[in-house]
Amino acid sequence: MRQKEATCPSCGKHGRFTHSGVQHWPQAVAAAHNLPPVIHLWTCPHCHSTLSEVVLFPANRPVPA
Repeated sequence: MRQKEATCPSCGKHGRFTHSGVQHWPQAVAAAHNLPPVIHLWTCPHCHSTLSEVVLFPANRPVPA
């Protein structure tokens, strides 16, 4: 089970988020929104919100071209 530590933007608590799966976007849609075509999803151990890595780890988001 993959886990990463972070602070949840929904409930504000810090914890170990569990990897929940991946979200696939068509290349054209991803490029139009400056997102990667594959986004990993993570679940908060406290409030059970499912968040994308783009929201949870914004420093890892691609830089606009």
